[in-house]
Amino acid sequence: MTVEISQLEIPDFEQSIKGAMSMNKKMSLFVVGIVMLAVLCGCAAQNAGINGPTESLTPGYDVVYYPQIQPDTTWNSVLSDLRKTIHDTIWIYLGEDHLKYSHPSIVKDIAFKNNRVEISYEPVGTKNTRTFSLFYYQLLNSTIAAQSGRDGRRGRYAIIIPGMVTFRAIDLATTQRLTDALFFRQQQVKNVMKKYDEAIAGFEPVAAQYRALTVKPAVSEEQRRLIVQANALAQQKQYDKAISRYQELIELDKTAYPEAYFNLALLAAQDNLPVSAIFYMRHYLLLKPDAKDARSAQDKIYEWELILNR
Repeated sequence: MTVEISQLEIPDFEQSIKGAMSMNKKMSLFVVGIVMLAVLCGCAAQNAGINGPTESLTPGYDVVYYPQIQPDTTWNSVLSDLRKTIHDTIWIYLGEDHLKYSHPSIVKDIAFKNNRVEISYEPVGTKNTRTFSLFYYQLLNSTIAAQSGRDGRRGRYAIIIPGMVTFRAIDLATTQRLTDALFFRQQQVKNVMKKYDEAIAGFEPVAAQYRALTVKPAVSEEQRRLIVQANALAQQKQYDKAISRYQELIELDKTAYPEAYFNLALLAAQDNLPVSAIFYMRHYLLLKPDAKDARSAQDKIYEWELILNR
């Protein structure tokens, strides 16, 4: 994809003056001056109307593009657009290096995983390939936009996630599509948080009914099988599979084993999913507000909230 930035045409002031004077040879220099001033003012107004005011999110940069995700956009279509435009070199700068252009690394591969975007990169001057993971929850408090450095040097377009990473690209098209992809994931996390709040509200009467029971429901043999398997997978650090087992368990019965929510919360946190961790721990506290570990469970929520608000 080629993006062309159109340039404003500047009127030929000399021809404007000659035309005005030929129409009336007796026109005074004062009137000619007025004509010139009118042309200049009209030009300035046209320029302001097209380009608009410049916005800056980072010192030394101007915003040139905000993500434009339409309601019917899908993740597959966003990825497809990105693949079409990534054809030039992309660099990343970790931390605050974007402020001084130091320690550049060439991106070798970008992979969007379930909970993160994983970047394989090679520091310039080395043959040592490394991996950097940007978790989607880390995008929550960032304004995602394509920015242009005012110094005009090569690789001037940038996507800056303050304090974490800066992506640079030579062409604007690649920067725009990568901006769209990061923004799409950011919005997905926000939508999940909204749905989680709605789900908690719907779970509250279920939890109240459970707390009112004198005799709590027993764990079935099928549920026990899932518990044993989930714990074994967790010990093997296969957290995503362990999470799946516990999710199967609560689908069978949402209240028979409240500890499933506690364990799900810890597994989600281990898998860098603090939004889900908070969601599951809130379920546990609704079911067992007087549990011996209720205090530590609530404190865990506070820890995960801190991670989300950084």
